[in-house]
Amino acid sequence: MCSQSTDSYNGTPMIRGPLEFSIRSFDEVSSTSDIARELAKSGAAEGTVVVAKRQTAGRGRFSSRWFSPEGGLYCTVLLRPDIPAQRSHLLGMTAGLAVADAIEPAIGLPAQLKWPNDIYLTGKKVAGVLTETEVCNERVRLALVGIGINVQRPDSGVPDQLRGRAVWLSELVGVRPADLLTAVLDAFALWYEMLRSGDLGGMVESYNRRGLLRGRDVEVRSADRVTAGRCRGIDARGALVIEQPSGSIKTIVEGKVCSWS
Repeated sequence: MCSQSTDSYNGTPMIRGPLEFSIRSFDEVSSTSDIARELAKSGAAEGTVVVAKRQTAGRGRFSSRWFSPEGGLYCTVLLRPDIPAQRSHLLGMTAGLAVADAIEPAIGLPAQLKWPNDIYLTGKKVAGVLTETEVCNERVRLALVGIGINVQRPDSGVPDQLRGRAVWLSELVGVRPADLLTAVLDAFALWYEMLRSGDLGGMVESYNRRGLLRGRDVEVRSADRVTAGRCRGIDARGALVIEQPSGSIKTIVEGKVCSWS
């Protein structure tokens, strides 16, 4: 289900460095990533951005539901990155850095990044990223980078599981989703170019500086096991580094943080 929007920026190209973003705006969709995937099948170019005022079936990692009422920013960036498959997890980190760069100037507070791709303000989750990729011959040929940001807190309907755990930008400062989208894409273009060029040092440094988990005790589920220990940040590959009680070091490329303290 989708309803085309009449917003003035719909379809207007936005050139940001090597990327030219073309905005496709909708009033309501099931998921912006679903629409982006259909556009990709039709040959849509890199830089196509699907943005919606609301989603009826927005999703996060591990099939979780993303609460998507009107007033938030929900978008998916279609990319054809042609990067090694072993770097695919860095696409989500790229988007996380872009969101942090976009919201910090607006609110005057530091954003924190919770590995691998959640964004926190004042200790509560304000945004998340979901990346879906297609790999051929060990290269990422297509990536759909979905971004959801809590902007305007709804008057009602907030799920119980989000109360006390999520924050909306409107609780801190007034900002329009359209302005926020421009800021996110500006920042994303810069980080994405660094990723494609293989210049990962700046990404890792910025991520570690904003790392919510760094120095905390964590439990991380990866594959069929749980690793516990002290988080030491991320390494040059973007893997989470955990110092276990024995003193041994464990690195995790993909997983879910079950708890932290």
